[in-house]
Amino acid sequence: MNISIESIIAIYPDRTLSIRELAENAEVSVIDAEASGISRLHAASVGTLTTDLAADAVKIALSKAKIDSKSVDQLAFISECIGDYLYMDASKTVIKKMGGRDDNLIYSSDYFRGNSGTLGIIEIVGNQLTANPNIRCSVISTSLVWESHSNKRRLGDTFLGDGAGAIVMSDHLSEKNRILSISVKSLSRYSLVSGFKYGGTLYDFTADVVHNNKFVYSILDQECYKGVMENVISVAVEVGKEALEKAGCTVEDISYIGISGFNKTVNKDIVSKFGVKEIIDPLNDKGFLGSLGAIEVLSQFINDDNIKYGKKMLLFTVGIDVNVEALVIQK
Repeated sequence: MNISIESIIAIYPDRTLSIRELAENAEVSVIDAEASGISRLHAASVGTLTTDLAADAVKIALSKAKIDSKSVDQLAFISECIGDYLYMDASKTVIKKMGGRDDNLIYSSDYFRGNSGTLGIIEIVGNQLTANPNIRCSVISTSLVWESHSNKRRLGDTFLGDGAGAIVMSDHLSEKNRILSISVKSLSRYSLVSGFKYGGTLYDFTADVVHNNKFVYSILDQECYKGVMENVISVAVEVGKEALEKAGCTVEDISYIGISGFNKTVNKDIVSKFGVKEIIDPLNDKGFLGSLGAIEVLSQFINDDNIKYGKKMLLFTVGIDVNVEALVIQK
């Protein structure tokens, strides 16, 4: 696999909400809320634009890579949350706000892969870098602002955190931050587990929906939710083993395990199957990060100067979603 990361960053609003505040807002018991493993998360102020937050992250990532914004040939935006954009236009808006090209060839895409599909998008964009001679520098971006479009940040038995992230990749294959493999599986039979109920032909997007706060990201089908909870651990272990095999590695070659997940028990059950002591898990103080979670874990691994070059990490992304993904990266 010929993918390497030039730079990566995750940024967060200053405002935080404690688990007690989250529980009170969602009208659930503190004990039930604490069972998620979350102690706090970051929450954007009212009026924060998702594309502003995304553009800020992209600018920082490009600066770290010493790449001018007008050198970006492709921007792929991961659309999970709903914000200040409509009609799949977030990527174009971010390009404009980051100061990218607007008078020459540039590729912009908005991808929808639920809350646990970021590794699959990294693979898609990496393949485009290899196959398309017009793309020499690509950026992947996501931005989450859940205040107005979630059920009081509650999703199943977890809570949604805000933030934004960006990954910069180029056609120059660096020996650093090389992705050795990506493995993806789908629990497709549970595809109705989560999403926005309104906006399709079955459930009209009406004034009543807007004015009564019904347009929220939530569990759509309790049986699908139950199915994900019953199967996500075993499938994640399977995906992790496949990622190791594709990378030509054994678990003894892995120094770190990273996990972007939604529940501390699920996370622990997955990582315990691999026997690696060094764990990167942002759930406790960031909440469930969905599409941003993989970027946060990769950012901690790549940007931590205490982690030596040459070390390998096995990363899992599991969400309240049909995608179950794993990646092996060498710093």
